[in-house]
Amino acid sequence: MQAQDWYNDVRPEDLPESHKKFLGVLPVPEILKLCEAFGGSSAYIPMNDELYNEVVRNRGIRKAYLKGVPIASIAERFHVSDRTVARIVQGYAPNQISMFDQEEKHG
Repeated sequence: MQAQDWYNDVRPEDLPESHKKFLGVLPVPEILKLCEAFGGSSAYIPMNDELYNEVVRNRGIRKAYLKGVPIASIAERFHVSDRTVARIVQGYAPNQISMFDQEEKHG
């Protein structure tokens, strides 16, 4: 029997306490796969804040700026400083056609 063949036979109450912290996020078979892949190691799990800030938030800031929205309004909307907005949009010109606008129209 392969290790994964028995994963579906494990119920949540069968898990040791160390595994149960994942129950609200993953189904039991996925918890077991996670433990198989990383069990016994120290794995850093990054926060989503960095991904949000670097991708989603910054993209929204650039899109607003390219549409001509004033920096102060953008800063207020995204809860950042004017300086942060200026840093993120550095090199972009307001009202220029951007790849972000093209993605929305064609994607």
